[in-house]
Amino acid sequence: PKPIRKGRLSIGFLARLVYYKFGLGFPLARIVALLGAEGAQFSPGSLCGTLSQLGKLISPLADAIRRHNAADPHLHADETSWKVFVLVECKTNHRWWLWVFVGSDSVAFHLKPSRGRDVVIEHLGLTRNEDGRLCLPGGRELLLSSDFYTTYQSLGAEVAGIDNAWCWAHIRRYFLRCGEGHIACKGFASAWVERIRALYSSYRRFVSAEVGSKEETEAIGECRLVIAAMDKARKAQATDEGLHEAARKVLATLDHEWSGLVAFFEHPGIPLDNNVAERHLRRPVVLRKGCYGSGSLASARLAADAWSIFQTHELAGWNPLRGLESFLLASARAGRALHEDELGAFLPWQAGEQAPSSFRSAPP
Repeated sequence: PKPIRKGRLSIGFLARLVYYKFGLGFPLARIVALLGAEGAQFSPGSLCGTLSQLGKLISPLADAIRRHNAADPHLHADETSWKVFVLVECKTNHRWWLWVFVGSDSVAFHLKPSRGRDVVIEHLGLTRNEDGRLCLPGGRELLLSSDFYTTYQSLGAEVAGIDNAWCWAHIRRYFLRCGEGHIACKGFASAWVERIRALYSSYRRFVSAEVGSKEETEAIGECRLVIAAMDKARKAQATDEGLHEAARKVLATLDHEWSGLVAFFEHPGIPLDNNVAERHLRRPVVLRKGCYGSGSLASARLAADAWSIFQTHELAGWNPLRGLESFLLASARAGRALHEDELGAFLPWQAGEQAPSSFRSAPP
């Protein structure tokens, strides 16, 4: 059976086409050249049309992943720019934004023309309560790990049920830039970088220790001592009239975001930074350097869908290529896009141990 009706291309070819482009980051021109070296002549236009048709088949699976991801009690969030070369009403440029939300067992991508908070509101399905305040559906609570972008700050301050956990890697960069940009701040910045290094060191020992063990108690006690020393230092330096203005600005950021930076005490086990989300954006960024972006709305949608599926499957230890092949085979046998109640075998949290063993084989 063929996923694309009256199509010439096999399931294996179609799965590899999507995997090579979005899983491995090959621009379409490079895929055409690779096929040509094997003696198969394809025009870029033909493959673009094929990808557009495939997008309609895989979008239900990506949407199911996004719905599940939005209900996760802890999400890492980040965004990066992405070009979409289409004309959109009321938009003067081609700069769009690729958003990622990483949960415990799913990864959800969105490609949107805006970097505003409406994207997060839409993804989380926020509603308004009787007082007109935004809240999570069903009275859920969410811990949102992110950088200091104002969208995340405003949602944490305004939305009932959302708490922010800020990224120590980002505040560390602020200190590094301060020291690199101003000779007078070099010692100030180095001291703070060392304090943050000590925090990471003690926190690693805490999360790697056996629960309830003596090592765990000692490590969390050490974390509290490091944080107490940081707290004392920031308050003392804030009153230093001789402090450089650049250092004062970094301390102001540290002071403003302090409660989110120490949120890990209330939520043991969460990472100190948002590097999880940044790592999941790395593959799209590599592809962006090779192809600059998407040439159509269908291509933009397919990109976000493919990354959502591939990275969710990889998070579960699945082979993304084998998973996509099986999914396209099921779609071909059905002769249409699969319905929501037919997707369970391709969602790791539903399939569980019932997933085919080929899903767990090493990637090719």
